[in-house]
Amino acid sequence: MTIYKSLTLVVTTMINTKEENKRQGNNIKEGTNEFLNNQRQQLENTTSTISETTNRFNENVNEYQRSNNEIVEKSIDTANRYQQETVNTMQSITNNYVEFQKESS
Repeated sequence: MTIYKSLTLVVTTMINTKEENKRQGNNIKEGTNEFLNNQRQQLENTTSTISETTNRFNENVNEYQRSNNEIVEKSIDTANRYQQETVNTMQSITNNYVEFQKESS
């Protein structure tokens, strides 16, 4: 083999190696970009899911609190009504006792 052919072979090999490295670099860059895009999408999906779950949780807590407040208010109203009926009954008994004492005397 002549020196010219050897040099031509070396230069051709170097050019081919440079082109191959360039292709592999582009493939790595594309793969990295695709990976990063997938990661971004997964992060957006996760964030959205967390937000939706938090909103549903808050709605459930609010509904539970409203329901509990209604129960407490009804219980207070019922207790107040029974308390007033007890006071009225006691007043009536006292009045009847006083009247009875007046009539007995």
